[in-house]
Amino acid sequence: MVTYLTAFYLVLLVSADRNAKKRLVYALIALGAFEAFYGLVQYLTGWQQIFAYVKKYYLEDATGTYINRNHFAGFLE
Repeated sequence: MVTYLTAFYLVLLVSADRNAKKRLVYALIALGAFEAFYGLVQYLTGWQQIFAYVKKYYLEDATGTYINRNHFAGFLE
């Protein structure tokens, strides 16, 4: 719970300026696009690695940089 409150507080501090809000939104969109692209590459090519880590579970699913497919889906949501 402390982590959530800290993250919320940091976003509140960063987004005090209008330009900072835009940068934050663009950064989140870019991160989501990267994760989606990485997951798509994993799924379509069958390359089941997370950077240098070889996956052992969920080999038939796209997981992006996450090991658990549910965490990946939650992030993209």
